[in-house]
Amino acid sequence: MSSTDERKNQFFALAERYCQLGRLLPALSDIDTDNDAQLAAAKLVLAEMTKTKAQIDALLVRTP
Repeated sequence: MSSTDERKNQFFALAERYCQLGRLLPALSDIDTDNDAQLAAAKLVLAEMTKTKAQIDALLVRTP
């Protein structure tokens, strides 16, 4: 497998993870701001999304 194919596969795997994480977030209208556990769970998902987005960005910056 070429380096380009590997980067392409990595990109799509990261993009899929980003989308999967996004689907874990509740709708804004469903978030109870008085529920600490619910807020913590949403923050955890958002942190993972941020990490994944950084990995995507780093992959796109790399030269083949």
